[in-house]
Amino acid sequence: MSCNGGNQWSYDFSWITFFRDVCGLRLPQHAAFAHYEDAAVYGGWRFMQPQFCLVSERPVRLKTTMRGTVHVSHSEDGPSHLWADGTALWHIDGVRVDEQIVMKPDTQTLEQIEKEANEEVKRLRIERWGGGWIRYLAESGAEIISRELNARDQLPESLYRLRNGQKRAVVVDPSTGRRYALGVPREVNTCEQARSWMSHGLDKYALDRT
Repeated sequence: MSCNGGNQWSYDFSWITFFRDVCGLRLPQHAAFAHYEDAAVYGGWRFMQPQFCLVSERPVRLKTTMRGTVHVSHSEDGPSHLWADGTALWHIDGVRVDEQIVMKPDTQTLEQIEKEANEEVKRLRIERWGGGWIRYLAESGAEIISRELNARDQLPESLYRLRNGQKRAVVVDPSTGRRYALGVPREVNTCEQARSWMSHGLDKYALDRT
């Protein structure tokens, strides 16, 4: 069975309609193409067999955002895709998630987060959980393996190792006082190494943070 995204894949043949509608190119093949075009203009996803074709309705809600040069499915105030019958899909930055992560992230439990097998979904679960990474590090049993005072800013920094071996450096923004838990490579073992990695080795030459 072959499938096509319908209105969500309309870009797939825009180069054909550009030459026809903008440049004025007229070809006999356009008549055969009309049925395929109508299926995209007026319908959603379709699944095609020689004997039949299943066509879904267009969604009543479709939300995306730009990531680099492409659109990805994204909505933080409801489903990214919603059809008239109530069927819905939920995405954050192009990652398929569930309704709870989007609409009620604070109702998640640590057990839910720990059991999440998909690393991208787990990251979003943590980031949207009340308290985010700072709370997760405190409640998940992450181990502090390095702690020191940043000599330039006189602000505390900590390096944590999670139970799965991943590491996070907790730093303080000197302009706002907010704490951030930033991912660093597993081979980083000290706060100084974390600073060097995050600044591409330039941290020791900087006089002020920018």
